[in-house]
Amino acid sequence: MAVYTWTQVFTDNFTRANTTVGAAGTTTGLGNNWTDFGGSVWSITANAASAPSTGFAGHEAVRPLSETPQTNPNQRIVYRFVATASGMWVGALRIQTTGDYYYIGLDNNLALNMYTVVNGNASNVGGFTMTGIAYTVGSTYEVDVSATGDGTTNTTLTAVVRNITAATTSQTVTSTPDTKAQLIFGGAVGLSVNGNSVAFTLFTSYTGVLVGALTPGGIKPVTTAGVITLNGQSGQGGTGPYAYQWYRTTTADAQTIAGNLVTGATGLVLTDSTATPGTRYAYAFTTVDSAATP
Repeated sequence: MAVYTWTQVFTDNFTRANTTVGAAGTTTGLGNNWTDFGGSVWSITANAASAPSTGFAGHEAVRPLSETPQTNPNQRIVYRFVATASGMWVGALRIQTTGDYYYIGLDNNLALNMYTVVNGNASNVGGFTMTGIAYTVGSTYEVDVSATGDGTTNTTLTAVVRNITAATTSQTVTSTPDTKAQLIFGGAVGLSVNGNSVAFTLFTSYTGVLVGALTPGGIKPVTTAGVITLNGQSGQGGTGPYAYQWYRTTTADAQTIAGNLVTGATGLVLTDSTATPGTRYAYAFTTVDSAATP
């Protein structure tokens, strides 16, 4: 599994006075530099970004293109919404134009679909039923999605869904590699909705840097200098603050048992200077929230 360091670019919890919808291409509806592409769709209602029942095309709420470095092939967004009886809640990545972007949508059946849209034509690069969580009307859900790539040909979409109300997390799913030349590098990011009306309560965007690879259950060779540096991802969802712990073993996998605990390794970054050159190690990293939820 590739490991990235993510830097927050923008966040909005939409906690501000109610507004009315604005004209196409303006920021009147949501304020805070959100553009309503289609117009007469988005507004602030009860401390949420709200949209009526509508479809995808031209109805995105989009962040400015200038926020995201266009040469960075790694982007991530995290968005939260309050579940209704039906609908699809959508995050959009690498928006180059209203017709070129990726979108990842979750519906009320816990079906998550990943699409590329090029020249307005959509193609599915991953469809999944999210397990490990239940869908409950009125609960708050968080969808954490990223688009990562090599900057030349391939882009991979990754997603995980969290039921914030129940403190449960789905499996992580990954698309087949996509090779659309128009979408190799970063673009604008945003939100959309299809079906029932929606209330988004949080949106955060990030850019990422590939820092290495950590394969769960795999083995990481020691560098010639005898030092290994690994980076874990910060906790998301659940109840902060978070507790972190690293584990190391020379067997096939790093099971999280006391005998394999790396003493004092309780941060996001592990610098292991005790590794012996010529020995192969496996590492594990755990995150536990303040409610003791792993």
